[in-house]
Amino acid sequence: MHPRWILLLILVAGCTFVHSQTIGDSSEPFRTTKTEKVSGDLFAPWKPLPKLDKRYVIQREREVAGPNVPNLFVQDVAGTNPVSATIWFPNSRRVVLLDASVTESGSILASGYSVHEDGRIAHFIARTDQAGKVEQVIRTTPFVADNVCSTNDGGVWAFGHDRDVENKVTQHDYTILRKFTFENGEDVSFLKKSDFPGRFAVWMNGGTSKPFYMRCTRDKVAVYSGMAGEYIELRLPTMKVHRWRLPDLGNAQMTGFAVTKSGIAHASFNSAASKEGMLGIFRLHTDDATGLASWVPIPGSIKKYGEPDAINVLLGTEGDDLVFLYAGDYSTLHWGSLR
Repeated sequence: MHPRWILLLILVAGCTFVHSQTIGDSSEPFRTTKTEKVSGDLFAPWKPLPKLDKRYVIQREREVAGPNVPNLFVQDVAGTNPVSATIWFPNSRRVVLLDASVTESGSILASGYSVHEDGRIAHFIARTDQAGKVEQVIRTTPFVADNVCSTNDGGVWAFGHDRDVENKVTQHDYTILRKFTFENGEDVSFLKKSDFPGRFAVWMNGGTSKPFYMRCTRDKVAVYSGMAGEYIELRLPTMKVHRWRLPDLGNAQMTGFAVTKSGIAHASFNSAASKEGMLGIFRLHTDDATGLASWVPIPGSIKKYGEPDAINVLLGTEGDDLVFLYAGDYSTLHWGSLR
């Protein structure tokens, strides 16, 4: 048996989520093309891992209780041009940020909710300028934008759920993927809660075993929902939704997810909890005929935990290159590709 398949079988021991197939020519294995030291403290070990979107690193404070406390921090991948922003509203008691991303022009999008002094809750999507000053706000109540991202045409897309006046998840049917504009509010929407019977928490992040990710590219909105067990794409040229059932992850943990400029979804997996301790990057293979998806290993990226240059976290992409962190080293960003 080829050593590559031995590695794959070890990684997914006890799992059945990867098909026995390869990506690309094995004579062109995955290779690191660039490295960049991280400056600042966005990757400090006492903080949660930041998000990488459109060459920008984003860190957010989930909750603040005052108008003079920054709750968004953004810098480019080189560590230059750091920007901090404060999302706050008059007469608020606290503001909670649920997600943040960056637009093509470099402004910041943030979704969340504010709690008024009298206890009322208002859900919102806000946009800052490149200097971090809040420019525009959309009130989305009763819709909670749990996840938000921006497509190249400036469209603001959100995936979330509705809550009632008592801030409880509503039981009526509603759409969970919506497009907003800062000029007119909600524009179009797709996917109903009832499309996921028995799984109304499709929008939730269930941790590394059932994670949630949403990414926008130039021509699609990609959603990975571990709770629903589905990968979903809204293809913008046709405005049609495509869905695939995901394989069970077994004992593997998904540590990162990203979509390249070409629209290919990738993820990093870690099975360090098992005695074999393998980790690396996989590409998502979708089969339109069966409606099923499977994870395929990227040649050269699968390594044993503790080996040099073992990839632990896929942070994002730059074009068609993947941007990742090695296990045990959050001080350096690495770029890699099959080219």
